[in-house]
Amino acid sequence: MIAYRIEATIAQDGTVTLDDLPFRVGESVQIIVLPQSSREQNTPNLNHPDLDADEWYAMSHHGLSGAYADDEPEYSLDHIAQWNPDYASR
Repeated sequence: MIAYRIEATIAQDGTVTLDDLPFRVGESVQIIVLPQSSREQNTPNLNHPDLDADEWYAMSHHGLSGAYADDEPEYSLDHIAQWNPDYASR
């Protein structure tokens, strides 16, 4: 299933309008509404043409830092259940 992200603002009457959706008329869809966190609001626009390499690096570092907790366990090679023979170690 492909997910489409669309940002919208709640109107004064409490409604949200979604325009130009990539679906056929009458197609059944599932809609999940999440509040936008302040961290997401401060993330640079990925489609902006003026992002330089340092900004891309900072943005990817920011994203990865949110993916792992400070107390993540360390896994040894003993935890590997099945080795991938096509993977070349570096």
